[in-house]
Amino acid sequence: LLGYIDSFPEPDSWFLAILTTTLIYVIVERYYLKAKKLKGSKVHIFLLISIAIVSFIFLLGFAANSLAGSYKKILIVVAHPDDESIGIGGLIVKNALIGNEVRIVMVTDGNPDEFKLGEEYGKQRIKELDLALKKVGLSLSNVYFLGYDDLNFIVDLKADGLKKAIEKLKKIIDSYKPDEIYTHAYEHGHIDHDTVNFIVRKAYESSIVKGKAKLYEFSEYNPFYYGKPIPPEKDAYSSYKWKKLKLSKFELKLKKELISSFVSQDQKGVCNLSLDFPKPREICKKALIDFFFHGEDTYREMPSYDYTRSPCVNDSCRYNKVVGGVNWSIFYEIIKDYEEKYEKQNH
Repeated sequence: LLGYIDSFPEPDSWFLAILTTTLIYVIVERYYLKAKKLKGSKVHIFLLISIAIVSFIFLLGFAANSLAGSYKKILIVVAHPDDESIGIGGLIVKNALIGNEVRIVMVTDGNPDEFKLGEEYGKQRIKELDLALKKVGLSLSNVYFLGYDDLNFIVDLKADGLKKAIEKLKKIIDSYKPDEIYTHAYEHGHIDHDTVNFIVRKAYESSIVKGKAKLYEFSEYNPFYYGKPIPPEKDAYSSYKWKKLKLSKFELKLKKELISSFVSQDQKGVCNLSLDFPKPREICKKALIDFFFHGEDTYREMPSYDYTRSPCVNDSCRYNKVVGGVNWSIFYEIIKDYEEKYEKQNH
């Protein structure tokens, strides 16, 4: 029911939902009034008619969606398995429910060499990603894996590697031809997130969808907040306004379900893989949702960033430490090297 409701704008969706329910009720009432005639052989007819009515309106919703030209191809580019659910999970849920095509580019393998967690850790994160996607009718077949090492992968790539990563993503974009692209905000919270933002911007600008597809970024965390964007007074790009993606209660619940798939990422020491995967206990699910869920997705049109400076007013975030202990200075050095090597020579 909720699947096809979202294929229509309100109030049409609710009118159709009520109409469907009423039709089914009329059929039930008809058979009830003629109970003596309701033989066992006719029960299956009633069930088939009910299913046919619901299926018809469900398909009508998708048909109307397509005929109205609202069918979209969505591309989400993220650094790690779980970022897609935490950062923009509501968008995935909403678009999957209405029949839009959703694909994801997973830039790293989710298994940082620095932490020496072993091969199984990386495999577990992919299993969790698969579990999350299946909850909305997607699977790993919807995911492109670039396979870079998790955490500080820009340090491994350097300027030449960045160029190759940009070319890889450009090929995916050119082949898929998305209508909308979403990625991490450049917000100085995680060096991998900011690196992915840079790669997406450069790939988009050289792609065949530049100026046709819409390019958005979503907030995840930064030096000021977890789950909220950089405050406007600190944001050097505050003229680009943040939006909240409106989600129904059902969609919010599904977003929580996506997040609760990532048992290995528990930050409170509550979850246990052997006990909580693939079906987490309530105590584990609560720990994951309490830490990672921050309501409706927050996103905006991606600004044209100066990546040689931090995104904060007066470059004030420049020297913040990041996850893994790498100073931001190495990020800026590699970005500067890339621009001198590949962008200045083009001009």
